[in-house]
Amino acid sequence: MTTFDPRMTAYFGGEVLSAGFLPVPHLLLRCYGQLGLTPAQVVFVLHLMQCTWECHAPPRTVGDLARRMAVAPRTVRRYCEELTERGLLRMQPCYDTRGRQVENRYDLEPLFAQLAQMGVHTSGLRQEHTADAAEHAATSTGRIVPSTALAAARQGARIADVAASDRPIHAARIGRSGLNQRISNKKKIKKEKQNKEGLLLAEIVDEQGFSLRRGTRLNAVQLAQSRRLLERAGVEPPVRDWVAPSLDPAEVWSLRAYALALGWRPALLITQIYDKHTRSAQPASVLRSEHDCVGNALAVLDMDAAERLLQLVGQHCPGAYAAVFDAPPVRGGSPALRTAADALWAMVAALRGAPMVAPAPPSEASDDALWIEVAARLRPLLTPEEWTTWFSAVRLEVEGSLAVLVVPHIFARDYITATHLPALAAALTAATGRTWDLRIAIGP
Repeated sequence: MTTFDPRMTAYFGGEVLSAGFLPVPHLLLRCYGQLGLTPAQVVFVLHLMQCTWECHAPPRTVGDLARRMAVAPRTVRRYCEELTERGLLRMQPCYDTRGRQVENRYDLEPLFAQLAQMGVHTSGLRQEHTADAAEHAATSTGRIVPSTALAAARQGARIADVAASDRPIHAARIGRSGLNQRISNKKKIKKEKQNKEGLLLAEIVDEQGFSLRRGTRLNAVQLAQSRRLLERAGVEPPVRDWVAPSLDPAEVWSLRAYALALGWRPALLITQIYDKHTRSAQPASVLRSEHDCVGNALAVLDMDAAERLLQLVGQHCPGAYAAVFDAPPVRGGSPALRTAADALWAMVAALRGAPMVAPAPPSEASDDALWIEVAARLRPLLTPEEWTTWFSAVRLEVEGSLAVLVVPHIFARDYITATHLPALAAALTAATGRTWDLRIAIGP
């Protein structure tokens, strides 16, 4: 039976200690703000320290650390990069005999070196706390410590201060200097926290993910849509959380349509977007440009409507065309729904053995089809509320080099002009490969 220090057992309890414990320097907890570390990064450092002290099954890979911390692997990688940039961590990748990376080695010696330098400057403060700690220990445990012992502790702290500096130090000067230093540190920490919050907000808005296949950045709205689509496709966590930041919602729709056509189960779909050996996301190599048209068309629709269209086409394609296009949801649906149905039918029919006719690119005469392409690029940049409020009742009309977005009222015209006109123009140019004289007009 393992016996621990009685003081530790009294404080933590034997059951807690039996699972293992980690020594943490006080300087790390007192000075991490001065090092520019956030509380989340400190927790990450503690997990790295645990790699050394845990003998049973220490975390070795980014995935292991992510599971321990209940975060995504990309968050762990970001912590590694940030600590490395600050000169607090050295990371060395390890490879197996076939050249594949299997784990990482983490060296926190630079962090401990900086803490040691801080310890030199805070030695006086540390000695000053000795007597207070003794008095607190006495009162918290109920023991009576003679006043002579407390006096001796305080006297010993003063003697240690004098010995360390070889000259007497006035207590008032120490207190004021320490107070000024703490105020300065608080201001510095507050400013760094504000900067970090600004960077975090920018990341939430602009840098939530990156499409490996398309090479485009994904915002928070797109990431949430991709995660929800993967959930509906039967992809379970943690794989869903690992691959969602690498997939545009339109890509997920394309992949789901592909899986529907061939009758894939979720496990086979997962193999297209997740490498189980490296435990990382990978681009879906089965998708082609003609499949992207289908994904873009489905991404514009309401998610439930797109799901019903998938089920309908999957059930009747390629033998019963009329059963799909004469069905009430499609026959009485919007132009966007009918365009998506045409594209999806063509894709599924081709994958099931019928000749595929790729959806034709929108022409200037096909205003509805052009708006589908533009909306597919614009909608992921907006929140669902913004899209429903300002763009659900608009239409696009083109003639020559003039493109007019017709909106129902003056409020929509003013808001779109002030807020979304550059993004709308960029989406229109990307969809057609040319520039337009874009205007916003009110109409029926």
